[in-house]
Amino acid sequence: MFRKFTENIESLGLRYEKTYQNKKDLVAYNSTFLWTTVLIFVNIFVAYASKLHAVAFVNICGTLAFSLVLFLNHKGFFKLVKHIGIVLANLYVYFQSIVGGPELQFQYAYCIILTMIGLVFTQRKYIFIHLPVTIAFFIVTKISYYYITPIQFIEHDQRDYFAFNNGIIFLVLISVSAIVFRNQTNIYLNEIEQKKNLIEEKQKEIYDSINYAKRIQTALLANDTLMNKNLIKDNYFIFFQPKDIVSGDFYWATTITARYRIEDPAFKVNKVDELFYLALCDSTGHGVPGAFMSLLNMGYINEAIKERRIYEPNKVFDFVRERLIENISNEGQKDGFDGVLLCMNKTTQQIVYAAANCNPVLMSGNEMTVLKSDKMPVGSGEKKENFTLYHISHKPGDTLYIFTDGYADQFGGPKGKKFKYKQLENLLLECSKADVSRQKQLLNDKLNDWKGDLEQVDDICLVGIKI
Repeated sequence: MFRKFTENIESLGLRYEKTYQNKKDLVAYNSTFLWTTVLIFVNIFVAYASKLHAVAFVNICGTLAFSLVLFLNHKGFFKLVKHIGIVLANLYVYFQSIVGGPELQFQYAYCIILTMIGLVFTQRKYIFIHLPVTIAFFIVTKISYYYITPIQFIEHDQRDYFAFNNGIIFLVLISVSAIVFRNQTNIYLNEIEQKKNLIEEKQKEIYDSINYAKRIQTALLANDTLMNKNLIKDNYFIFFQPKDIVSGDFYWATTITARYRIEDPAFKVNKVDELFYLALCDSTGHGVPGAFMSLLNMGYINEAIKERRIYEPNKVFDFVRERLIENISNEGQKDGFDGVLLCMNKTTQQIVYAAANCNPVLMSGNEMTVLKSDKMPVGSGEKKENFTLYHISHKPGDTLYIFTDGYADQFGGPKGKKFKYKQLENLLLECSKADVSRQKQLLNDKLNDWKGDLEQVDDICLVGIKI
């Protein structure tokens, strides 16, 4: 029953505190003032029995003051009360010492107050306020012994008795404070350990789920067999570096055999022509949200080409934009993607493309041509025009690069600025002179050198194709 009573007192105001540190400090603080109040209350009877009525009166005042401290903590004023309590403790020790004089041996109670300051206050500014104030009280007390006559004279033969009595009180208070503080530390350390284990378990589950999602996303990206068959293994590279485990950027490819003719001069297709499509896109967001968008976007592009038999890349983008607006943009969202969709007619060697906010780059010898694009996303945007079908005039040996904005937007360098498109285009011009297999390594080395210790800011995807 007594243990339950003390636990109730120690937990006064605990429901108002949110942090572990505050809770631990509050319990230690309540415990110290509880036992201080109990021992002072006992001291009242000891003082009366010794006929030290003035000393007893100061103890009564101290009991009431410290009970008030506990009551205010119960009401949730610990942030203020911990300062008030230290001040009241200093005043109590001072008046007790002055009333009883040096024979009472009470001035050493300041050591308990200094201990409490170290236990309760974690911010230096408060420690540097209360420590000097308490030391000043001790100095003033010692000086007062020489200039103020004690109200209550203590007989010489009672000196050892009070020294022993007060010493026991001081030892009990310090021991109680230390034990409670240690117990509370252990309680909250155990709680932290349990929460840490729970967080690690949940984190493992999340990472396992995301890694499994990565396997699904990787399976839907263009596979090496398809790419090697249509672009020749040593004539292309894919530099793909997600910011997180899964990516909002994606590269997707497929082949179909044409079932109808297209007579458009910009894009002639005969029946049974073999068409190879390569999409490189940057979906809204990155990480898990971006990965969801990438799967959705790949699905819509696949639906347009494989199911709807839409062969023109620009019309594919028109179709995908309608599907995105119809399904996910009806609440004001503007999710979608920027990107390039290439179509290579393997029969006629003609290459056409559609581009949304992404400009392909064609390297022909020492000449660089930044190809055109439509300045609008595939999704809800300010512009509503149909996408344009662009034709690539190329020669054998030319190199075509398509990329998202991740590489150009990476911060780094001596001033921590963006890499930018102009510098990327110049880098591609330099890389185009090397073998395609070497270009990927050059781009990776340059990125790492530029980025340094900075975090990668976005998904990166860049494809180079030697035509």
